[in-house]
Amino acid sequence: MAAATLLTVSCSSNRRPAVPKVAPVVLAELTLAPADLDNMYVIEQDRYLDEDGNPSQTPTHEFERQMRVKGTPAAEGSAAAATVVLVTVGEPGVDKAQEFVDAADDESVGPPNLADFIQQRIPASHDVHAELIPDFPVYGDDTIANRLTWQQTVDGQDQAVTAFGVYVRSGGRLALVALRAPADTSGGEPDALYRQTEAAVKRQAEKLKSQGPSLIGPR
Repeated sequence: MAAATLLTVSCSSNRRPAVPKVAPVVLAELTLAPADLDNMYVIEQDRYLDEDGNPSQTPTHEFERQMRVKGTPAAEGSAAAATVVLVTVGEPGVDKAQEFVDAADDESVGPPNLADFIQQRIPASHDVHAELIPDFPVYGDDTIANRLTWQQTVDGQDQAVTAFGVYVRSGGRLALVALRAPADTSGGEPDALYRQTEAAVKRQAEKLKSQGPSLIGPR
């Protein structure tokens, strides 16, 4: 048995190790899905975006998914503190992703940029304020977290909203994970929403680490 084993090792040592084939992936496969959130949410919108931010009918280097909580919003302390989860995943490449993260971590650049994003995605929003969270856990290669508050008009009435928007980078891939919910009318801290954001960002970072090449090739 030992001789046979040595013979096998000797013969195989002259061969080049097989390189496993990795199936190409599309960004939709790397984006948080209801299954990653204990199936507490349903997909409200899935879309690829072109370089100008317009919807595309074919896979591109940027994907956006919005999910809404099932049924009635959960009570404080529940795992489903957020009513809406918005995730975008892009492949700008390592240099551009790093450059973006560096800017987002700048107090004079990052939060205003994210505030503009909120106003673009939620036309009824106004009085948007954002501030960096310096002690948010780091997932992936880089993590930049922001706390946001704004007012939005719902049925003619202003509603206060609290959200956390977190950028996470893994190599040349970059994601934004944003969770939001109506603000606590008593002025309490959104601890449950913060905890859920941490868990969602951690899971998104894990998905970004997929070694699969892009289905549509380098940018």
